[in-house]
Amino acid sequence: MQTLLVIDDETHVFDAFQRNFESPALRVISASSGEEGLEMIVREKPDVVVMDIRLGGMDGLSVLKEIRGRDMRVPVIMISYADMLVRHP
Repeated sequence: MQTLLVIDDETHVFDAFQRNFESPALRVISASSGEEGLEMIVREKPDVVVMDIRLGGMDGLSVLKEIRGRDMRVPVIMISYADMLVRHP
């Protein structure tokens, strides 16, 4: 099973990724801060990370620099506006 880590401080973004992408072949997990995201990368070893650029505390670009500085080999997709993924009734 593949793992997608969503790092975003807004829970509705994670909810949208989980609702739209989780399947028997893909597990979707979340972190609500950059610091927590780094811990999750080490612990969970996700196959891909989707991360908001604007995070409270450590911003997404700082997290990306830390990932690369630690030579963590994980693809990272940066987003800056994810409301398009949220389906409104």
